Amino acid sequence: MLLIGDTKKRQQADIEQAKAFLEDHRRRART
Repeated sequence: MLLIGDTKKRQQADIEQAKAFLEDHRRRART
């Protein structure tokens, strides 16, 4: 169970990073 929870946290962190990366890319593309 601990491993599953850890994996979910990692996936969530990866998703947050991806969102931030996409937002940053969009901002740069607009400018």
